[in-house]
Amino acid sequence: AESVPRRKMWSLLLICFYGCFAVEAKKHNHFVLYDWDTGLITARSGCVKHRTMLPEKFYSLRLDNRDYNYKHGKCVAEVDSSDTLECSVKRVGKAKMFLTKVTICDPQKHIWLGFKLHRFFREGRYGYVTNFFYPGGKWISGSKYCIQPNMSSPLRIFAKGKKEVQVTCTTRKSSCSASPWLVMFTPDRELCRNFSVPYCGKNDLGDVVEYTHSIQRPKWNKRFEYVFCSTADSYLSTVIDWKAAHYTEDEEGGDDNEGGDGSIGGGGGNPEDDNNPDDSSPCGDSGRKISIDDLEKRFIGSEDEGIDLSELEEEQNE
Repeated sequence: AESVPRRKMWSLLLICFYGCFAVEAKKHNHFVLYDWDTGLITARSGCVKHRTMLPEKFYSLRLDNRDYNYKHGKCVAEVDSSDTLECSVKRVGKAKMFLTKVTICDPQKHIWLGFKLHRFFREGRYGYVTNFFYPGGKWISGSKYCIQPNMSSPLRIFAKGKKEVQVTCTTRKSSCSASPWLVMFTPDRELCRNFSVPYCGKNDLGDVVEYTHSIQRPKWNKRFEYVFCSTADSYLSTVIDWKAAHYTEDEEGGDDNEGGDGSIGGGGGNPEDDNNPDDSSPCGDSGRKISIDDLEKRFIGSEDEGIDLSELEEEQNE
């Protein structure tokens, strides 16, 4: 018969195993905002592998004024099939959380990057999930983009304990191609406009105009709310986290080493270099921090789950 001490030892080992497994699984059972996912692309030059988490698979993206469709692990420009970007999107565990990567060269020459998700493009609404280029900590969108992200609400708003938040969308008249018709909306409703009721709040400062709307905390148990602003072929998205007071610490992401030649944006020229060797996890046996690569190995399938438009067309025709 097995001794009592041995049975106790096996019991403790099982508790440790299942406890650690539960901790690891719990990290990925819902969408979260990590501190490496700010919506800003800070590399100054070179080629940057930009990473972001999305609540759904994207099927297309826009880089400045050019649209790219996802096809077989690449994003292919609609107007020129020879123009491609390295793209991938993979689901994290069982969570509604998709790690998305896009490699872009010469970030200092670009203004914005927007992802198209089905839930945000419907009923005539254009809700790009936006990311902005911020090379070396400098905005380059000011004179070239109607919406001014640096003067608008943060791309991420943490609203734990708040009954409402005010979302601001700021435009610069001299940067707009025409008198902008501006709309602020969520995926399921319009919030306000600047040309008809319901009107947005307005603060006209001359060349700069601030449009605002107050968002009430949802009555149901909803953690995230996406708010969009669009006008004159300019777009801005803000994510409100109603349950968090700050970013989730960098448990999975490691430093988002985006390449470039300065300390902001990673400093290295290799967009693949994601690892960050530092960890204090009680369940780890390697003594190092979980990086993006570890996240993929543990929780993300090796097969790319991006949406291929040819597959989408087949589904729609059935």
